[in-house]
Amino acid sequence: MVVLTAKSTEKGTRAVADLKRIVPAASVEFLQLDLSSFGSIRSFVQTFLARDLELHILINNAGVFCCPHTKTAEGFEVTVGVGYIGHVLLTQLLLDKLKESAPARIVWVTASAKIKATLDWDDLGSEKVDVTGTQQAARCATLKLLAAFELDRRLKGTGVDVTACHPGIAATEAANKLDTQSGGFFPKVMSFAWPLIGQSVDKAVLPILYAATAPHVIGQGVYYGPPMFGGAVEEQQPGHAYVWKRGGEGLEPDLESWSRAFETVQRIIEGKKRLGFAPVAL
Repeated sequence: MVVLTAKSTEKGTRAVADLKRIVPAASVEFLQLDLSSFGSIRSFVQTFLARDLELHILINNAGVFCCPHTKTAEGFEVTVGVGYIGHVLLTQLLLDKLKESAPARIVWVTASAKIKATLDWDDLGSEKVDVTGTQQAARCATLKLLAAFELDRRLKGTGVDVTACHPGIAATEAANKLDTQSGGFFPKVMSFAWPLIGQSVDKAVLPILYAATAPHVIGQGVYYGPPMFGGAVEEQQPGHAYVWKRGGEGLEPDLESWSRAFETVQRIIEGKKRLGFAPVAL
């Protein structure tokens, strides 16, 4: 059984119908999920758990990129709120089910962009940020990697593996949603270039499928994806800040940042009094 989620019920239902036209015997269904709302996340988890299905693969794939500035229901800047905080909460609430279903795997879909991110540890949810742009996208991509590496480290021995991947540049409808008015120079360029240089969705999804199903993937220190403009899926070492630091013998994992990013967002989530039940401690 494959459970697809989407914020839009219309799009989710259409995706299921499209899949069943291609594979009539496919066991697939849609459940509505809006990662910009803690209430929606809670409702989805309750509905899913009530189905009493096993959960072997969780793909944290949702995200927004350089869209007009908005906030989530809990007041987070939408890029980090959806792409990182929403996924952390979803993973927390499904973790017991993943452990019960082991062997299981969590896949974090991040970005290949090498834009240097600067994390504000006092405002990791970007509640004080009043713009949405490339810096927020870089912060979110970095935080997703930190979550993947830290979770994999913490879950060793539980039967739940965690890994990360990126699709490269994919020619999706996201190009139509770029903020070309206030988002700066990059969104203006990409709104024209993205459809021309991006690879097809069929190719862009291959790194995600590889990370989710390949028998021997690595969880800490690498992710999987194509070269920037497409190609075969390969193991890559991310150049994002906070993932690595200079050590006595060169680069070494920045374990302090991995842990700090994850523990900080847990405190942020627990500080929001909108949950119907407490997150699982990781």
